[in-house]
Amino acid sequence: MLHSDKTELRRLLIAKRTSLSSDERQKAEKNIVERIVKTVQWQSAQKIASYAPFKSEVNLSDLHESAWQEKKTLYLPVLQHDQLVFAPYLPNSAMRLNQYQISEVDTDSDTLVTGCVLDLLLIPVVGFDNRAYRLGMGKGYYDKTLSTLLNEPLPKFAKRPFFMGVAFACQEVIKLPIDPWDIPLDMIVTEKS
Repeated sequence: MLHSDKTELRRLLIAKRTSLSSDERQKAEKNIVERIVKTVQWQSAQKIASYAPFKSEVNLSDLHESAWQEKKTLYLPVLQHDQLVFAPYLPNSAMRLNQYQISEVDTDSDTLVTGCVLDLLLIPVVGFDNRAYRLGMGKGYYDKTLSTLLNEPLPKFAKRPFFMGVAFACQEVIKLPIDPWDIPLDMIVTEKS
């Protein structure tokens, strides 16, 4: 499919996600968090990258609380030179808005890490299909990050993290249009599956 098809699909799926009532959203987010913490990937992970929700994305604040209680190290993405790197995220972390008005940890560059130090990477999803392909916001930052982790040599003793997409069930489509650079995730977690 053409890029414009992805653009239209993105618009429709964001509208669908945004149309969830406050009650539907809260129940779904609670179920999503419960499903994530029950996964082997969560339970075995010590270094986890999550995200700060942008607009109507699934809010994982309760999951962040669980991570801190379980003494896991939590990171949030920071956009740096058209790449995602990850900053340690604590309950008292100072935050700033990036050029897209997405919250990021306000930190010095010496605390930033690349994805190869992570065990689990939680990724916000605009749309997804049963092959675990994802549709993102369209800027390609997660695509670049996933590609780097899959295709470039990793430092000695490094491994790639588990790629876990996070979405509401209403964001699933039968089959996403994919491009050669699209990478399927390892798993998508919703309130239903």
